[in-house]
Amino acid sequence: MIHPAITADKPFIHYNAVHMSAPRPIEIVLTNPTQADAQWVLVEEGEEAKFGPLEASVALDQPPATRGAFTVSPGRGVLRGSGMEIPKQQRVKITMHPTTAGTVTQRLRFAVRKGRGCTVHVTGDGVYDEHQEHNIKLATLR
Repeated sequence: MIHPAITADKPFIHYNAVHMSAPRPIEIVLTNPTQADAQWVLVEEGEEAKFGPLEASVALDQPPATRGAFTVSPGRGVLRGSGMEIPKQQRVKITMHPTTAGTVTQRLRFAVRKGRGCTVHVTGDGVYDEHQEHNIKLATLR
């Protein structure tokens, strides 16, 4: 029997300083090197994974999942098995949006139904430093 598995190209992410009003996204790539389909969902360390129907996880417009100061988009998905082809991959955006000043650390676990998932350790510093404001989106004036 073949069990699904996924890996992340960046198991550790350090955002450094992130301004409170300027969320910073970083993209990772999840890979399914197995021949079995890998249905995955984001969970907190120690939290039991709640998988929905496979068909629902295949949809392209999956909602994001927020864990502390980090939002992962999409928050769930399916990586098809590779068969005899190149392993399938999916791009996932992890955005740090601090709500308080100081260091924030989180372990984001990508759980796989009946398989092996992976964990991405993320950390960053929420700051009010004006030098970090360059990522703030400017409002449109009407």
